[in-house]
Amino acid sequence: MPSAANVQLTCMLACLYCDDPRRCFCVARQTVSGKTIAMRRELLLTLFLPISLFIAGCVPYPHRVVLRPEIHGIFAVNGVARQNVTVLVGFSLDFLKPCEHAVVIGRTNEGGQFSVASKEETELFQSLLNPPSHVRRLTHLCFRTGEEPVMLGAQLMSPSDRLTKIALVCDPGLPKVRSPSGMPQICR
Repeated sequence: MPSAANVQLTCMLACLYCDDPRRCFCVARQTVSGKTIAMRRELLLTLFLPISLFIAGCVPYPHRVVLRPEIHGIFAVNGVARQNVTVLVGFSLDFLKPCEHAVVIGRTNEGGQFSVASKEETELFQSLLNPPSHVRRLTHLCFRTGEEPVMLGAQLMSPSDRLTKIALVCDPGLPKVRSPSGMPQICR
């Protein structure tokens, strides 16, 4: 067992790059056949990041992902097209309040038609355990007519590795259908 003086001397020798030996930080000491090996903090941090990313299955691979599909549709009430209906899109994971944080995308035209452009972005890391071809994105399509509360149009699950186009007919006057999460929605 090395004495306290030997340990301090070993630390001081390993931390020669420091001005004040009391502030030097020896990250690791290992005794191998009587010799003390000291590792610097920078070396550990340099090795820690790639190893932890490899263990997590992440590799640096810039790639495009689709955050929201392209959506086209018609909004009607009991079969009559409605204009100036506010169209909102949200990405909330709260299934009980899907339209709570939705943002306004546009309005329906005189024929009740609406269009939502797709949205893509570049991600820098890809998980080997969960590749983009297996990832689905949840998009909430919501509507507001005049002073009425916001209503859920549709919850859409779309792949993130390719662009999809979705056509909908939305009519709150017809019986509601169930969304993927079981919520009643007005779009088909």
